[in-house]
Amino acid sequence: MFPTPLQVFASVGGLALLAEHLPLLYQEISHQITSPSSGESTPNLTNGGENPNDWVTVENYPEDLYMPLDSVHTVSQGGARGAHLSHASIPPHSLVALGLFLRLPGYAEVLLKERKKAQSLLRLMMGVTDDGGGGQILTSPIASSLPTLPFIVLKSLFDQTPLKTDDGVFLRRMCLDNGALHLILACLSVLSHHAPRVTVPGFQQEAYNVLSAMQAPAPVPSSAPGPSNEKSQQFWAKGTGFGTGSTTSSWDAEQALLRQKSEEEHVTCLLQVLASYINPGSSVPENFCEADFESAVDVSLLPEVVPELLMQSSLVPAMASYLRNDSVLDMARHVPLYRALLLLLRGISVRPSLVPLLLPLDKEKTDNGATAIGELLEKMKSCVDTYASRLRSNKGKHSSIKEEDGNEGLAMLIPDIQETARIVHAATDMIAQHDVSTDDDGDASSEQAEKGQSQESVDQIYLTEMQALQFGQYEMVTEEGSTLKFTLRHHYENNVKAAGDVRIPTRIRRLAQEAVTLSTSLPLSVSSSVFVRCDEERLDIMKVLITGPEDTPYANGCFEFDVYFPVDYPNVPPNINLETTGNHAVRFNPNLYNDGKVCLSVLNTWHGRPEEKWNSQTSSFLQVLVSIQSLILVSEPYFNEPGYERSRGTASGAASSREYDANIRQATVKYAILEQIKNPTACFQEVIHKHFWLKRHKVLKQCEDWIAEMESFSNDKRTGRTITHSILALKKHYSQLREEFAKMKAPEGMEHIDPTLGTQGQGACGPSFVCAGPSHLTGEELGLIRGPTIDEGIMGGQEITMTQDSNSNTAYELATSTNC
Repeated sequence: MFPTPLQVFASVGGLALLAEHLPLLYQEISHQITSPSSGESTPNLTNGGENPNDWVTVENYPEDLYMPLDSVHTVSQGGARGAHLSHASIPPHSLVALGLFLRLPGYAEVLLKERKKAQSLLRLMMGVTDDGGGGQILTSPIASSLPTLPFIVLKSLFDQTPLKTDDGVFLRRMCLDNGALHLILACLSVLSHHAPRVTVPGFQQEAYNVLSAMQAPAPVPSSAPGPSNEKSQQFWAKGTGFGTGSTTSSWDAEQALLRQKSEEEHVTCLLQVLASYINPGSSVPENFCEADFESAVDVSLLPEVVPELLMQSSLVPAMASYLRNDSVLDMARHVPLYRALLLLLRGISVRPSLVPLLLPLDKEKTDNGATAIGELLEKMKSCVDTYASRLRSNKGKHSSIKEEDGNEGLAMLIPDIQETARIVHAATDMIAQHDVSTDDDGDASSEQAEKGQSQESVDQIYLTEMQALQFGQYEMVTEEGSTLKFTLRHHYENNVKAAGDVRIPTRIRRLAQEAVTLSTSLPLSVSSSVFVRCDEERLDIMKVLITGPEDTPYANGCFEFDVYFPVDYPNVPPNINLETTGNHAVRFNPNLYNDGKVCLSVLNTWHGRPEEKWNSQTSSFLQVLVSIQSLILVSEPYFNEPGYERSRGTASGAASSREYDANIRQATVKYAILEQIKNPTACFQEVIHKHFWLKRHKVLKQCEDWIAEMESFSNDKRTGRTITHSILALKKHYSQLREEFAKMKAPEGMEHIDPTLGTQGQGACGPSFVCAGPSHLTGEELGLIRGPTIDEGIMGGQEITMTQDSNSNTAYELATSTNC
């Protein structure tokens, strides 16, 4: 078969020559970027000065060569302009990368193995969108594969040129010298939303700035319609989840997910490229151990500046962000990304001088989110081990489940995580052994300092003790022959018996994923925490206990919920019912009915915008719990009632709110505190005992403060009589509470704890807000939670950001409404 003209042209260096005359970065964007300071060690893209690598200089090409990235026009054979290039289809950084990678030796030959795709991408790079045969490139079947093609080709080139060969060493040196590696790291920084650890002047910083400008959303015109100052005023404290605004969604959920998916695909490719750069072919000795580590390929085969360059880049923060994710549910949704990450981690492990990337880079900051990569990987391994164990215990003897599970991406990811953790552990141990002797003196002095510290505060003890009790198992259901018997009273007993023992593979896997996420990510703070118990054999039956946030009428109360995951879960939301109602005597909140109904749009029990309702792909049970804790158990629940928001800020509104709170306060003490102490549910007995023992002085002081505050408003002409009745009830409950605390015995090992020592009050996140648990909640689990709005009698919705700062690339924007 004869070579095509394009192949002949590429074989004599034509494409590389062509690439040298294409702009590396687009002029319209470059002119908006402040150039790095002079005296840089790497080439400046906007500097026209002479240097050995003058091919990276943006020269003064004719204006018509620089077409705006989002309006590149087709030039047909007759010269007429056609349809414009879609910015969303072919991201600018992909075209920039192609122009740069074409200058690498051997790249053009690998690219042309995909002739049709290569031809289409080259035409797009030159501003032509027709495919030369009467069709349009961006509407063709191959269009979706073009954005990542430049990086996939580069990965293939690395894999074909091992480091042990002269060509492999030369190729990697060229990638460093011509800025290709810098561009890859800049793309990773922008697309993973993690800034470089150290600002690197020159090419990498310039590329980072330009790519950031490319990714920046278009500014909103000043004339664009928007809420008035009055409507945009925020009435609620940050974190309580309400305010005022428009019922119109301010974001497009579908577009946000598509953009996120595109970014994730590119990050996956970038991680794969880096893995092939440092370890082509992903070669790791079988049963890798310390001996293999010592005999690994000498890192001198890589350019000597590579370790420092990777350390200064966003690579470590990005990897830590993904590894910090303890949601198995989230991992299952992003399997390709995690496989690429694990591939890179194994590659780093077999390069001795790169292994420090897996160790703490800032030892003094390891307690502030800078945990070492190796440690985070161990935690992830523990997380998936727990998931696998729960999945096996809930499969039963149904072989069909096992077969179905074998096709699941997560099932293949689990052994990958386990093997990578073993390899990383072997590599980091070898490096750490060399540092032990030098750190001995320092470790001894730090231990002495710790011994000299004062006694732990009660708040610290509370967090430590309650963290261990947050998630657990309890036998709620037993089988007697062919019938089910509940050992605890459960609201959904009839539903469970009617459904029988349903074993749907997708449901079982999802429940196992949810359970593992709950076991590591439940909110925990001195102010308010969440506790979950699931049945030992059936993950679809749960009980939940939420402690009321401080500075709310629910403060320190224990509110119990029964949960059942229907047969159609996760296509439908879970069923959840409030059990702490005083035998249906009290309605604790406009969203919590006295029959136990929980009113939330995410549960489909309240109308809301489409993005606020339950979504099987993006919603989770953890989100439901956080919504109840932060959007329902708020400081002024009166205004949760539809339409009552209108009276906020008025004298009558404040009076009505105080009247409402007075009744909720006495009901909280009677039913959520006293009743829980006297008759705790068996599965939460230890939680309730320790909670009230450690906080008994705080609870009594809280009651005294409530009584004093309520008495100051007892003379109000309109609400004073009702408040007085609530005061009398509260004083009675307070007296009984003192008697109960006097009879209460200290939990084992806490006999000598003084509850008045070092109480800090709220926790890091403040009252009525949700503190992240020990392993932090992921962006996907919490998202942006919105409340409804004042329009048409429905209350307002201030956004509250509940994501951690580490996993922006996987953070979906979810929402929920709470008004009934």
